[in-house]
Amino acid sequence: MFITNGTWADVVLLFARTNDAPGHKGVSAFLVPADAPGLTRRPVHGKLGLRGQATAELVLEDVRVPASAMLGPEGRGFAVAMSALAKGRMSVAAGCVGIARAALDAALRYAGSASSSASRSPRTNWCRS
Repeated sequence: MFITNGTWADVVLLFARTNDAPGHKGVSAFLVPADAPGLTRRPVHGKLGLRGQATAELVLEDVRVPASAMLGPEGRGFAVAMSALAKGRMSVAAGCVGIARAALDAALRYAGSASSSASRSPRTNWCRS
């Protein structure tokens, strides 16, 4: 398992199957203190992207979670997960727009500087209209 910002988090949002209902209907959500006995966090290194985000692997060994730590009704963990992911999707989309804008700006700067030398280099002729 892994968690975004897991090395910094004070609380872990954990999903676990709590009954035999089929599919996502048997999953519940829990808020678990990151310092709970049996919960170990290991930083994930060497990621291809999001290096500024402190992703951690979670290892749970005999972690005891009280029923009072359940977030929402039993079996409604999937709805909690989808709600959290919906907010995360917006931030990912905003980051993608920023990256696309930076790429476009860099391409326009390159095209502007390369157009004066386009006649000398056949590789940059695509920039001229």
